[in-house]
Parts: sequence; structure tokens; C-alpha cells
Amino acid sequence: MLRTFIVAVLLSVCIACNKHTLDRDIIGIWENTAAPTSPAVELSVRQSNRWQSRINFEPEGSLTWTIVDGSQSAETWSGNYEVDGPSVTLVLSKKNEVPLEEQKEYTIRVREQTLSLPIPNDWTGPTVEYAKRPSA
Repeated sequence: MLRTFIVAVLLSVCIACNKHTLDRDIIGIWENTAAPTSPAVELSVRQSNRWQSRINFEPEGSLTWTIVDGSQSAETWSGNYEVDGPSVTLVLSKKNEVPLEEQKEYTIRVREQTLSLPIPNDWTGPTVEYAKRPSA
């Protein structure tokens, strides 16, 4: 009985430490490592390096996601994120345009130092890989 209690306490501590580490590790700027493969993005943009995406995770749980397409026009999404074990849940809306009931929610798993996310205007499409930009 005591052994089971000790194991349960140790597991709880490990899970809490893992969550705290991911909370801290997710904070910062993440940038795409390649262009998207989604058909929602024009073929010419998919085949070039002109498409850029950046997600800025703030310490207080908010995020800003900026996508610059090949024509250099930017689309900005904002929202909140919550870490739950090895997963991160994002709740997004296009700045000042989407009512609360139309916000997009997406849960992802963080794999080492990479994130895989679809682009916001094609949530069912293929994903884009992101890597955390080193801190200055």
C-alpha cells in the first residue's frame, strides 16, 4: 500500500515537472521550416520560399500567429494556448474579425523542439513544421 502511494506521488511530481518544462519551453518565437503543402496556398507560393509563418508564444498564455504569403501581405491570428502534459491546445481567432463561437481550437503534441500545425485557413489540410528560434 505504501509502495503504491509513493509511486503515485512520484508520478504526480514527474507529470507536474514535465508540464512546467513544456510551459517554459514553448514560450518564444517559432518559425516555419518549410512552405506549406496545402492546396489552400497557391502553387507558386508552395514552390518558393516566399511564404513565412511565425508563432509567438507569450509567457502569460497568449499567442500571435502571423502568416506572410508570397505577395507580402500579412494575415494575423491571435488567441491563447494552454499546456496539458505533452500537448498544447491553441484557441485562435483572426484579429477583431471572428466571433467567439467561430474561434478555431486545435490540440497539438510538441515533439522535441518541433511543432506541426495546419495553416489557420485550412485546418483539415497538411501540416507545416515549426522550429523554435534560438533566444538572443
